[in-house]
Order: sequence, then structure tokens, then C-alpha cells
Amino acid sequence: MAGLYDEPVDKRSAETVGALGTLGALGGAFAFILGFADVGYGDKLLAAGGLLVLSGLLLRIEAAIWRSSGPAVGGD
Repeated sequence: MAGLYDEPVDKRSAETVGALGTLGALGGAFAFILGFADVGYGDKLLAAGGLLVLSGLLLRIEAAIWRSSGPAVGGD
């Protein structure tokens, strides 16, 4: 019976996903902070910023799991 992590993992893809997660979390934090300013879209910016931060953090967690599992192919 084949295991879940028998296939080689491309570490470069995990680094890309982690970078996208970081950018998403930073953009979400910026939008969340702008939501407290009086720019006219306060409620929507708070909600969108919060969702972006959560999704960015989930992407970073996924990238960390991806990097730590299975044998490496490519990358350092």
C-alpha cells in the first residue's frame, strides 16, 4: 500500500506558496488597518483584510507542511 508522501516534493513550489501567503497576509493587514481609518469602506476593508490575513497564514502553514514532508526534489 502506497503512503501519502511517497512522491517526491518540489521544495521550490512550497517556497512560492509561502511567499504568496506572506504577501497575502501583509496585504490583508494593510487593508485591516485601513479599515480603522475613515476612508468610507471601513466595514468592508476590515472584513476583507481579516480574510486575507487568515488565508495568507493558511498558505504559509501549507507551505511549511509541504516543505517538511517527503523527499526533496530540486531546490536547496
